[in-house]
Amino acid sequence: MDFIWQVQYEITPSLQQSEKVDGINFEVINSKTYVTTEHLTDNYDDISKTVCREDMKTLRDYMLRRMVYQKTYQQIIVLLKEQPFLKNRDELKEKGAKLTRTLRTCFVMSFSLLEVNDEISLSECFWKNGFTGKNAGLESDILRIASWIEKSEAEQDSIQKFILTWISFNSLYGLYSRKISNRIFYNEVPQFTDTVTGLLSNDEAKKIYDRYRKEIGCLAIQNLQLRNGTNFSNDLALELKRNQYDYKSIIIRALECIYCIRNECFHNGPQLVNFSEYLNGSREVLFLVIANCLKNFVTHN
Repeated sequence: MDFIWQVQYEITPSLQQSEKVDGINFEVINSKTYVTTEHLTDNYDDISKTVCREDMKTLRDYMLRRMVYQKTYQQIIVLLKEQPFLKNRDELKEKGAKLTRTLRTCFVMSFSLLEVNDEISLSECFWKNGFTGKNAGLESDILRIASWIEKSEAEQDSIQKFILTWISFNSLYGLYSRKISNRIFYNEVPQFTDTVTGLLSNDEAKKIYDRYRKEIGCLAIQNLQLRNGTNFSNDLALELKRNQYDYKSIIIRALECIYCIRNECFHNGPQLVNFSEYLNGSREVLFLVIANCLKNFVTHN
């Protein structure tokens, strides 16, 4: 027997206006966004066990692609608004179908989404026109990295938020070195330096510096160093004393300092005075670097 279902989802935050993308109608009603789907199943239980979750993953991927495109992140909720509606219930009853299972009224899945003013069609177009060079076939990898950022946005603990953000960065520079630069690195600093050099423009680096000038300046006076004595704070301080700024070099020097903070989190436990203050500022710098590099990865050749 065929079971014909209609399912409605609500997406928060709402889009600004209705639009139809790839046959999916994002409908805005009273400042709320809804997506309605129809499905044909041959099992009464499949709608909740399989189909609804597949729908939600599809919506999630639209939002993740939009997140990469817009480079800004906030939490989003995809909600199965109410019990799926069985459109041919009367017909199935006449045929003696068993319709006794109670479906859950909602599923909640949280993801990240950036600003809601731009049309989803723009991010979909950007995404479909990308991945044409060495990055071909890496779409799912970029979504996976974006998912780590999403997890960090939903995290309340500052150390956990930083760690999840670093995991995203680690995944990014690991992917870049394996698939794009095809180079083997024996430690992480030259590996992420290679990635940032390839993916971050000097204009983008300048914007990050201008926005987080104070936080970057604080890193230069924290005596952040590796166990072998390499002092990255001193290197950043020297970079900031140059008459002519090389903004990409400044960001790379700042990332070296943030790598030391990463080591504190992963291995030693917080040792710095006012650690949470430096941690939060460092995470914001790292976050913007990842957001810019992820978007540029899509179109990188």
